Amino acid sequence: VFLSTLMITSIIGLAIQLLSTSTVHANALTPHPPIYIDGNAGFTTPDPVNGGGSGTAGDPYIIENWVIDASSADGITILNTTAYFIIRNCLVENGGDSWFGIYLDNVINGKVENNTFDNDYLCIYLYYSSHNNLTNNTCENNGYGIELDYSDNNLIENNIVGNNIWEGIGLYYSDNNNLTNNTCE
Repeated sequence: VFLSTLMITSIIGLAIQLLSTSTVHANALTPHPPIYIDGNAGFTTPDPVNGGGSGTAGDPYIIENWVIDASSADGITILNTTAYFIIRNCLVENGGDSWFGIYLDNVINGKVENNTFDNDYLCIYLYYSSHNNLTNNTCENNGYGIELDYSDNNLIENNIVGNNIWEGIGLYYSDNNNLTNNTCE
């Protein structure tokens, strides 16, 4: 009876973790300072990429499994790149009234997936950036959720944006973007 109870308790505990609405579990992440990448070479110098990759479509750079404190700078800034990359399974928090979670400026070929943002000024911001995928991110308790300015042909899919102060998803001077199955509360 004791073993059966212990087994059932373990299964329930695992099920609760797997069914959690958060896409990222902070206890499984490694702390990392804010990341700043300018140009394709910035992915390797200094080395912010922890999942390998060469920046090609078949072998993208990977930035994953980090908890980033954005209280002194934008959590992840990527500028002026054409390299393929994925930012996934990160928690970016504490940007307060000043700092973004992820800021992409003049970027193509990026994927931002399965990240969680909490207490940031703006969760994900694309500026003059095209052909990027923003999928399965959770943006709750921030100033703004997801914003695109002058950014065309992006996919925004399966994101949860809720309990933010000003807006959920904002599109400004941005055309041909595909928004599918997002939840804004």
